Amino acid sequence: MGNDASLTGAPIIFKQLMSYLVNEQNWEVKILLMKGGQQLEEFKQLGDVYIKEFNVNESNFFQKMLIRLLPVYRIRNRYLKLQLEKFNPDVVLCHTIVTGPLLDLIEGIKAPVLTMVYELEYVIRLFNDLGMNDSRKVIQRSDYFLAASDAVKDNLILNHNIFADNVETVYNSNSQYQALKEEPDGTWRRRNGIPKDAFVVGACGWPSWRKGTDLFLSVAKEVNDLVPNKKFFFVWQGGSRKQADFIQFEIEAKKLGVEDITLIIPEVSDTHEFYNNINVLLSTSREEPFGTVLLEAGMYRKPIVAFENAGGAEEILNKRRGLLVPYGDAREMSKAIFKLEGDKELNKELSSNFFLFLMGLKNNDSRKKVADILQGLSSQNSLVNEIH
Repeated sequence: MGNDASLTGAPIIFKQLMSYLVNEQNWEVKILLMKGGQQLEEFKQLGDVYIKEFNVNESNFFQKMLIRLLPVYRIRNRYLKLQLEKFNPDVVLCHTIVTGPLLDLIEGIKAPVLTMVYELEYVIRLFNDLGMNDSRKVIQRSDYFLAASDAVKDNLILNHNIFADNVETVYNSNSQYQALKEEPDGTWRRRNGIPKDAFVVGACGWPSWRKGTDLFLSVAKEVNDLVPNKKFFFVWQGGSRKQADFIQFEIEAKKLGVEDITLIIPEVSDTHEFYNNINVLLSTSREEPFGTVLLEAGMYRKPIVAFENAGGAEEILNKRRGLLVPYGDAREMSKAIFKLEGDKELNKELSSNFFLFLMGLKNNDSRKKVADILQGLSSQNSLVNEIH
């Protein structure tokens, strides 16, 4: 069970895991999602996909009124419950802790539940307070937990009363992601109006307060105030042009006077050009459970700068795998950029250290670890059933 099929970190990992279970472990899977997304067709190639929420055309008044007046949701939910109960799985995987609304659809299934948690406290509280999830329901229904980082694990133990023996950290190996070896030919930069000789500072992710788009722009202003010769260029890739945060980014850049050295580009399924053309990746996340984007940048041997005390990014970038600066400090982050631009040896050292770390993760494929735990829970359940 997953939240959606979007091109964001957790759904990408979920699809990789499902692909591994189906294609390499010969598992039969049924995939239950709250919403669809750009990866939906790829999910459908792995097994039957059920989506809880209707895809309503907001401009279609008749469709909206029909759904409001008729008990369509109850009929649909009953159908989904029957289909899932008929499948009668040996084990259930909750991929993220915000899958609470889906649990009602498997209330008749007695199989053990493994929950993989990628969220830190802000997202957990946000979904709970907005009525989009009930993390307590997920926790009560789960038999075991896998945390995306030690920061996520500590948060579950300290703030959600999960016993330490019931949760372990498993880093995502990102083993299916491979970097292109070709050198950038300048096409991407020309297409986006970026000077060919600029030192490009990149960030990637769904633009939001949690990802720190405002902090990214503050760093751009700090750099521009200190080196106002447009030697540096800042590019954020992610989101949609119709998204409020996307529009806010462009307006804020203009108000800060950095619109000439900043750019925000909508998300794409293929980010190879982005990573091939940036010189350094900036993680301005206020809260980063682990960071698929960091893994992707590391595969391209791009140095990374991130905030301390912002979650999993700190624990994977320490030991000289990246540069860490005080939380929220745009001035120190700008200094780190200057340092990387002027010190090629430091740049190479950090990039190489992080790449070696990623190769270690790849060799210890996390997908196999998850598959083994799922199999273990299934076997324990079978043994209990035999006894009774």
